[in-house]
Amino acid sequence: MAIEPTAEQQAARDVFATGRDLALVAGAGTGKTSTLVLMGSATRK
Repeated sequence: MAIEPTAEQQAARDVFATGRDLALVAGAGTGKTSTLVLMGSATRK
């Protein structure tokens, strides 16, 4: 099952794809781990 990213998660993934530094700062239960999974899947070849 694929994760459908929120607008914020997509924005973070877009920054990650540029190779620039990125920090995720958010409260508990806001999707930080899911965002990291999305980033990880974007780097798989």
